[in-house]
Amino acid sequence: MIKNLPIGLLFLIFLIFNIIDIVTSFFILPGETNVIFILTNNIYLLTIFKILIVCGAFWIYYKNEYPTHFSRFMFISILLLANLGLILACYGNIQGILNPEVVQLGAELSQGQKTQAYFSLMTFIYVLPLLFSLLSFKIYEWSLK
Repeated sequence: MIKNLPIGLLFLIFLIFNIIDIVTSFFILPGETNVIFILTNNIYLLTIFKILIVCGAFWIYYKNEYPTHFSRFMFISILLLANLGLILACYGNIQGILNPEVVQLGAELSQGQKTQAYFSLMTFIYVLPLLFSLLSFKIYEWSLK
């Protein structure tokens, strides 16, 4: 049963692209750039971590209790930006599957280079937009007082 259609759709997209990301990751292991995989070199640990994240997001969605408008907005923002990141990750994985030479080039990068690239991408795609949107909402709330 869908408790909240817009958030439910965001969660469904989040779930689908996490599954695609997990499955496609197994085909590009030498070129995988997820920092958890880079640090542990364990795809199963990464898979378990992603499953826990999806379960946590489902619990928040299913509970459907947000103490403030800000917390609801924050959850929506996190899902929206996570979906953008996952779509890009899946696209990259699929490109790696279709072009093994790209995976080979990625495999030749050092752990530091992969980690730096991952954090740069996450900062640009996820962290900065999230901070700006949350700050905008807080200023909006403040302006109502």
